[in-house]
Amino acid sequence: AGEAEFLQRQQVIVRVYIIEALELPSRDAGSLSDPYLKIKLGDQEISDQENKKENTVNPQFCTIYDIKASLPGDSELSIEVWDYDIVGSDELLGATKIDLENRHFSQKFRSFRNQMPIETRTCLLYTSDAADDLLCVDLGGRRIIKKK
Repeated sequence: AGEAEFLQRQQVIVRVYIIEALELPSRDAGSLSDPYLKIKLGDQEISDQENKKENTVNPQFCTIYDIKASLPGDSELSIEVWDYDIVGSDELLGATKIDLENRHFSQKFRSFRNQMPIETRTCLLYTSDAADDLLCVDLGGRRIIKKK
């Protein structure tokens, strides 16, 4: 396939696998977090609040999300981990962004075809109380890891 083929807009399905999270911060007073995922791509957003994992900082998500996209075009995939709260607002635990166009045009990623590797992503939370924490999100059978 020539380079011109990759410049033409194509409808694709982006499949995101998220297996587990490890050592998430606890944002609830007197209990652990109730984490759930939000996935955003273009004007689409999936909020998986109904599948929140209650009272844990090590949730097993074991889930797959399929999202329609146009490449090149819908390039920024956002993955966020939120803490569900019954009272007050839900709190962001961490987020990462992936440039899908970078993978679409990358010779390395095209060479993988249907056997994409497991990838570790850094997930950051920019707040004053967690500025030293790093959360890593693994996508495609990947986990979320907190490092101090």
